[in-house]
Amino acid sequence: MSGTPVIFNVAYTPYKLKKGSTEEEIKAHAEKRAYYDFTGDTNYLRYMTTEGKLTGNESKKFTMLDYLQKSTGVFNGDGMISKDELKEMKRRLKENKGNIWSGFVSFDEENSGKIDTPEKCIALIRKTFNEFFRDMGLDPREVDLICALHLDRPSHLHFHFEFYEKRPWLKNKRAAGYKYRSKGKIPIKAIDNMVERLTSYTIDDELKKRSDEARSALYKRKDFSEALCRDVATKKMKELAEKIPPTASFQYGKKDMAEYRREIDGIVEAVAMVDEDVCAADSAFRAELMRKEAALKSIMGKYYAKRMKDDGVFKEICGAVVAWKFVWCLYRKFGKENEFKNSDFLEIASLGTVCDVMELQHDNRAIVKEGLKKMQNTSNIGLQALLEVLGLKGKTLTSYDYGFKIGPCINAEGRLDTANEAFDLLVETDYQKALEKAAQMRDLNVERQELTKQGMEEAFKIIDAEMQDDKVLVVYLPEVHESIAGIIAGKVRERYCKPAFVLTKGDGDFLKGSGRSIEAYSMYNKMVEVKDLMLGFGGHPLAAGLSLKEENLEKFRQELNARSGLTDADFIQKVMIDVILPVDFLTQSFIKQLEILEPFGKGNEKPVFAQSNVRATRAEIIGKNKNVLKITFNSRNCKSGVCFHDIEAKEQILNQNGKLYDFKMLYYPTLNEWNGVTSIQANVQDIC
Repeated sequence: MSGTPVIFNVAYTPYKLKKGSTEEEIKAHAEKRAYYDFTGDTNYLRYMTTEGKLTGNESKKFTMLDYLQKSTGVFNGDGMISKDELKEMKRRLKENKGNIWSGFVSFDEENSGKIDTPEKCIALIRKTFNEFFRDMGLDPREVDLICALHLDRPSHLHFHFEFYEKRPWLKNKRAAGYKYRSKGKIPIKAIDNMVERLTSYTIDDELKKRSDEARSALYKRKDFSEALCRDVATKKMKELAEKIPPTASFQYGKKDMAEYRREIDGIVEAVAMVDEDVCAADSAFRAELMRKEAALKSIMGKYYAKRMKDDGVFKEICGAVVAWKFVWCLYRKFGKENEFKNSDFLEIASLGTVCDVMELQHDNRAIVKEGLKKMQNTSNIGLQALLEVLGLKGKTLTSYDYGFKIGPCINAEGRLDTANEAFDLLVETDYQKALEKAAQMRDLNVERQELTKQGMEEAFKIIDAEMQDDKVLVVYLPEVHESIAGIIAGKVRERYCKPAFVLTKGDGDFLKGSGRSIEAYSMYNKMVEVKDLMLGFGGHPLAAGLSLKEENLEKFRQELNARSGLTDADFIQKVMIDVILPVDFLTQSFIKQLEILEPFGKGNEKPVFAQSNVRATRAEIIGKNKNVLKITFNSRNCKSGVCFHDIEAKEQILNQNGKLYDFKMLYYPTLNEWNGVTSIQANVQDIC
């Protein structure tokens, strides 16, 4: 497909045409079928094994038999196909009453060295085609694949392929025996995944080198067994040993080990973090992995842009984008496309996408990325005023500003008052009036934040005093505004890593509330089990809303805890580390490369970096409101880090008995600009 260094093309030929086909259609189909099942005088196998080859300035015919020293000229993931094997394949194909799929894989001239011999093609097929078959719903073991390489056009080096099912697969309930699959259409997701695999294959060389270096460094550890005996690694090993069934293959790459790979990776990382050489080699590998991922995202972005243009549909959008697209159609209908381009609608659409927590992929990614740029110079008077009162005017905006600064201000109106004021701000034409409204909106959000803080503190007190042994937290806060119950529930969930419900006093004689959950607990399914106790409820595994009579509150709490099915292991917070990277390895160019991955959000999470044995010379709480923990590192590249979460607790961890001990941290690297000087800074997420 265009936009990538590879082209992947595939189509299918059914066994029979649908009823009602014309004689001409039936005749054409019979000829096509004969071409692909190799029974025709002119057929696909002959085409695959005979091709034009350019030699100097002249062109001559040659056969793949000549090139492959009188072999069959065809191959698959198992290697070259012998004459006897090909004869058996042709027999199965002739008897086949199912679909025949065919196509080609082509690499551009820059990457042609990846497939310029049958051996290289075979290696590629082994890494990519089986997963493609699985995406199609086929069993790779039950598929015959035949491929042949064409060498005549260096700028379009390619190999052709054909595959089919060896035998019927689905039991026919209406008759005896089995039948072949009738549907041959390939899911677009399967094609997308295959294009991504092939594209990834073109940028793997440096990654493999770094991987080998990291693996070699790990194997050279003299105290590997000592590292495994450390408390953390030992605990993880024991937990993993209890989970893996005795019948498992115990090979990392095997299918039955797939669900345990993250935990295996975590154990290896725990070991790696105690050795500087291993850590450095692993960091180099992971940095290369991030470079590859960034390159892949950039390439696949172009592919998806074209594919979405061809398909004309991308459905994973929020209501704001639906409205934006509808308005665009109206403008286009009346010949005012230029006016639409110069409008401020894109800013609103991008803001809605982030605040609705949509996945930042495909169309959404483009909308937010371009919307952020446009927001900085928006023509909307109300948004200009809001940016000014929030101190964001003239600054480079990020999705964080959308989700945690601009969005909450607009949303606060609807939570504590009505949404009318927010609407009035967005349609305001007088800048001074807009400033007044924006300031009121900001102040209302501050009020909402203060109410949320008070509600959180009250919830924490109740839980610490009465619910320490509860596995599902159900907290009743009668004085809390119902609109912020969900926010408080989310904060409770984060603090205790347990499912949390926060209920408030409703308008009548009943309670209303919201819940937020953890991965191990399907909130909606558990609520179904106690539905008789509620007046109404709804939601999904990670969040829910409900109402119930006050008299049922305690029974509701008891039943949820009795039915929770949770263990202590489910309450351990799990953090997936993307890169083990000491701050000494950070460079400004590397951090700027990370910008390719932005905007960050759901579906495109910000990478998590980690370092062990961090040495710091100072850690202190600073700022006008004492809301920032500043850490000074003993590093030549990254001099400082800042932390904005639970700073008092983290400061106590760092400063013990008047001494600053080495520690471990999770962070994200940023560039800090102050007085015209740009320096590397770590945004510290957590420490221990």
